[in-house]
Formats: sequence, C-alpha cells, structure tokens
Amino acid sequence: MSSIYELNKDYAELSAMLEAAETPEEIEAIQNTLEMLDLSIEEKIENTAKYMINVEADIQGIKAEIDRLNKVKKSKESTIETLKNNIEYSMKQKGIEKLEVGTFKAGYRKSESVEIINLDVIPADFTKVEIKADKTAIKKAIKAGETVDGAQIQTNMNFYIK
Repeated sequence: MSSIYELNKDYAELSAMLEAAETPEEIEAIQNTLEMLDLSIEEKIENTAKYMINVEADIQGIKAEIDRLNKVKKSKESTIETLKNNIEYSMKQKGIEKLEVGTFKAGYRKSESVEIINLDVIPADFTKVEIKADKTAIKKAIKAGETVDGAQIQTNMNFYIK
C-alpha cells in the first residue's frame, strides 16, 4: 500500500497528465483514477491518525511504568540510606571510626564544603544571577497595548490531529 507521500506524488503526476490529456476517454480515465486517489489519501490519513492514537496509548502506558519504576527506585534508595544510617549509628555507639569486614570497609573520611552564612554580604564575583524574560507578563502587556522593546507577539500555525 502506498504512503501518503507517494499518493500525493501520484496525485500530482495524474493532475499533470490530465492537463495533457487529449481525448475524452483519457480525461475520464484520469479523473476516475484521481477520485480513487482522493479516497486512498483520506483512508490513509484516517488510518495514520488511528495508529497515532494507539502509539499515544503506548506512551501513556510507558509513562505509567516509568512512574512505577521510579517509585520502586526511590524505595530501594531509601532502604539503602536506612541500612547505611543503621551501620553508622552502630559504629558510633561502639566508638568505632574505621572497620573492615570481609571485602567491605566502613568509616569516616574528611571532606570540605562551603556553608553560606549570609548571602547578602557575599561579593558579586562569587554569585550567579540568571535573567529570564517573563513571557506571560510580556504577552499580557503587548495585548493591553503597551510597547515592550525587544519582544513581539508572533502568530504560529500549530498542526493538530484530534
């Protein structure tokens, strides 16, 4: 069965043939074929839209499975954190700082991290600022008749299938 692209190509070729046709029989034969192509294109588009609905249902199922697996993952991560805290608590209670058991080692190692006590007094060289346009407010202002330099409302044509 032909794809929508191939049907469109066939339609264009037949339209060109129709313009070049000389006899009433040729014209009638080409017009009949064009009518059949119109039906084929409509049927192909309908079938494609039905297939898209099935794929969208698959996507929803996959999303649900991802959500379920993320919950399982979080549960497993929580279990590991709890077990790690239990080991740490037990070692603290016994005053053990380092322990080797079989192929595993447990203990403490020194690390450093920066703690911000007062962000207001940190020099500008050590801060990050992200500037982002508020598109909702800009659109509302332009719709209300205001001029916003550096922005305009753009009309888009978004394709849809329902």
